[in-house]
Amino acid sequence: MAVENEKFQELVLQQLKAHTEGQNRLEERFDGLEERFDGLEQKVDRLELRMENEVIDKLRALFDDREVQNDRLDRIESRLESLSTDVSYLVAKTATLKMLAK
Repeated sequence: MAVENEKFQELVLQQLKAHTEGQNRLEERFDGLEERFDGLEQKVDRLELRMENEVIDKLRALFDDREVQNDRLDRIESRLESLSTDVSYLVAKTATLKMLAK
């Protein structure tokens, strides 16, 4: 019986050792996964920041371009109003000259 108890204890100790080694390997793998996850998280943060900066820069450029186009349209409209006034004056002057010529 004592021999059987020793064999049983030895078997239990071997299994406990195997479980402990397996647990240690799992912990090492988990630590590796944590490191990889942290690295991935940092890359995502950098990518997110880069995208935000690029989008903001592009939005600013679009807004600036829109402002330039609006200013240009305002100048064109102003010039068109001036030309319209000049054409109206010339039409009236032409009509007056035609009346005087008759």
